[in-house]
Parts: sequence; C-alpha cells; structure tokens
Amino acid sequence: MSSSTEAVAQLNDWKNGSTKLFLYWAISTVHGWCVGTLMHASSSELHFGIEGIDGKNLLFVVNIHSTYHPRFRFLDTHEGVPFFAPQRERSEFGKVLEISLQVDQHGESKGKVLLAELFPDKAIEA
Repeated sequence: MSSSTEAVAQLNDWKNGSTKLFLYWAISTVHGWCVGTLMHASSSELHFGIEGIDGKNLLFVVNIHSTYHPRFRFLDTHEGVPFFAPQRERSEFGKVLEISLQVDQHGESKGKVLLAELFPDKAIEA
C-alpha cells in the first residue's frame, strides 16, 4: 500500500501537468473506462474530465475522503495490465495508481478506480 500523501502528490502532479490518463473503474458489476485529465485533485475528491467535453455535461467524481477508507497502491505494468484496456498495449502506460474504496469496518471492497498515465504515441509494436 502507498500512503495517501504520496498518492495525492502524484495526483496533483498529473493534474498540474495536464497528463493524459486512462481511467478505469469497477464498482460491483459495472465497469467502465475513458481517457481524459484530472481537473481537480485534493485529499477528499478527484474530478476527471474528457478533453473537448464541457465539465457541466460530463464529469467523473471520485470521493477519496478518509470516511471511505480509500487504499492507494501503485501498480507495476511490466507483468501485464491489471485492468481492461481495449486495443491497448502495456507499453502505452506509465505509472498506474489503484484506489480501492471501502466503506465499512470489515474492509469490504465497494469498488476500485485505476488511473494510468497514457502514452499512445510512444507505444512499441511487438
């Protein structure tokens, strides 16, 4: 596990650099993904938007407030991509941050969100 301080620092680096990110989420039986950038990052929530779409029309908000007992973990993509990334090679991804959301005292997972640096123009064909 990584500290929340380390994770929030990385999130702010991505936000400040307008880094293109691949967002993947899995909550119960619902999964989704998209590419965009972080619009806001704090120790309580993240706002993720898609380039060319006004935030008033589409905005993903992830609540990472301590009330939800988020667990942060940086993943290694060298062993494979730990999420569904259609038609993408693992060489397209840089740092990957997994955020597991848990809301009860038993530690039951209520979902996870992954943010991965995306470098599609740097992908190496194998």
